[in-house]
Amino acid sequence: MGILIFYFSLAFGMMMIPKYIRYKDSDYKVASGNSFFKTLLDKGNYGEVLTFSYLEKLGSYHKH
Repeated sequence: MGILIFYFSLAFGMMMIPKYIRYKDSDYKVASGNSFFKTLLDKGNYGEVLTFSYLEKLGSYHKH
């Protein structure tokens, strides 16, 4: 039973790490004020962070 919990925790961690890295590397938290778990549990917010990080990587000019 203990080994099953270990493997479940390991699989869960492996799925969350890339999502957390994408969230942490973007400025989405500052722009939206949403926490990581709030963003992860809401489909709309998660789609927003994916779009936000994609647009950040495009590197267009900034209007001043």
